[in-house]
Amino acid sequence: MSTLDLELHDYRRWKHENVGKRFSLFDYVYGVLRTKEISADLLVGVADLLRPDFVVEQGSVFLRSEFDNAVVGQLRSQAGRPQDVELWANMFCVDGIFHQLKDSSKAAVEFLAVRIRDSWAAKLRLDFPERTFEVSVYRDNDVGDVCVSFYEQHG
Repeated sequence: MSTLDLELHDYRRWKHENVGKRFSLFDYVYGVLRTKEISADLLVGVADLLRPDFVVEQGSVFLRSEFDNAVVGQLRSQAGRPQDVELWANMFCVDGIFHQLKDSSKAAVEFLAVRIRDSWAAKLRLDFPERTFEVSVYRDNDVGDVCVSFYEQHG
């Protein structure tokens, strides 16, 4: 899916207001950032979400920004297999960040989840070329969760 497949209502409005001019999605982002009070911290956070840093702890790979030694210890005592520990410790639910956004849609949630998955997979290949990871989008249709996570494949 590309951004052209999404119903981007606000972007479409901005594009309509700039008829006759080349007005890309990047121009839209630039315009919004110049006209709204958005913290630079948000941009840094989004950049880190899309291209995260990782930490290796006892041979397992985790998202650095989400890593919590106590949580990982608890998962290790419950889950056992390193793959299961990594899967649950690295789980990020995308739908939660769309909860209060106007004009959010299932398509937008899916689009972002796939982009996060692809970005994480590329960064993992770059940082750990000797390892193989499974990076996936997980959907719980009963409650509407759309999450992304990864674990290292062994054997």
